[in-house]
Amino acid sequence: MDAGGKRFLVPAKINGQPATLALDTGAECLFLFKPAAERLGLKLPRVPSDTLRKNGKFPVVLTRPYEVTLFETTGKYPVAVADFSVRSDVDGCAGWEMFKKSIFQIDVANHTIRSLPELPSGVRQWTALHMRHSSDVLCLEASASARSGVIFIDTGSYSGVALNPERWHALTNANPHLPKTLISYYMGGSGNVIAEEAWVNNLSIGSMVLQNVPVYPASPSDLATGSWRSPYQATLGLTALQQLDFIVDGPSGIVYVRPRQGSSRPYSYNRAGAVFTLNYPKGQPVNLIAHVLEGGPAYKAGIRNGDIVSKFNGQAIASTTNGPTYVSSTQPAGTKLSFTLKRGDTVFDAVVVLEDLFPPAASETNQPAKEAELQ
Repeated sequence: MDAGGKRFLVPAKINGQPATLALDTGAECLFLFKPAAERLGLKLPRVPSDTLRKNGKFPVVLTRPYEVTLFETTGKYPVAVADFSVRSDVDGCAGWEMFKKSIFQIDVANHTIRSLPELPSGVRQWTALHMRHSSDVLCLEASASARSGVIFIDTGSYSGVALNPERWHALTNANPHLPKTLISYYMGGSGNVIAEEAWVNNLSIGSMVLQNVPVYPASPSDLATGSWRSPYQATLGLTALQQLDFIVDGPSGIVYVRPRQGSSRPYSYNRAGAVFTLNYPKGQPVNLIAHVLEGGPAYKAGIRNGDIVSKFNGQAIASTTNGPTYVSSTQPAGTKLSFTLKRGDTVFDAVVVLEDLFPPAASETNQPAKEAELQ
């Protein structure tokens, strides 16, 4: 995994040159971001300059077949190239199509993926979930009953559990005092998503039970993985998967899971109760806009939805790379963040004091999980 433990990295060679890909079971195929494809010397079909980039969608072109090496396997594949507007520290993603016929273990707690020559002894005694054969991403049938629904497994997401709207509303209505904050992320097909995120002590997803996990409402892209025959139920990201022993038996179309023994890593969550997103008003400078959870630290400091940030910690806003949303998720409670903001014609200052909005289980430093024994 990368240094932050937030994605699995796959060393690769494409067109004879090294590339770094993220293993993403939520992606349909092998794809590169356009700058990486150009660096690797791939010949790209022309994308019309008037192609619209909105609602989270972006142009994707398909190259002629190129030689691709993943791990120790080499073959010729066409490469999808995304003209993607969001910065990334990887060259692209190795999607589900590249791995769906393999036997392997996803071990998030120990930061590894293992290729397995065969199923280890005793694994068939674990809970068995069938993969949905018609899906281009890793989707599991929640149970054997009719219209049980699907669970989407997304190793490209660091998050916990996304729930369909019905389950999210039922959870939050039944538990009005759940600890909450805000999250912001980019999802292809949905664009920039801003949502509440809650901390839940116990959560049942199909036949799986997760403890102390962050939960949030699913994006339109997540919901699209379901169908009227198998409605979407939930998405499990890496933070949820670290609680499971998880083995994919691609040839049989089955995933085996069981609860994992041992502690989990701390979860990096937003301690300001606010996220700040870039806005591009036509003919005007780029703005950084506040989105605030009522009652959270930013709200207490006087910041409201729609306020425009002009300075953060005394510096003019140049990008969001090390901006207030990032700092709010990486610094401890008690850290003070200073803002200069504009609301209409009024300019004002605010100081946000970060708080531990989630219980200690989210932020305590746990010992690394022990190596799992497959038995």
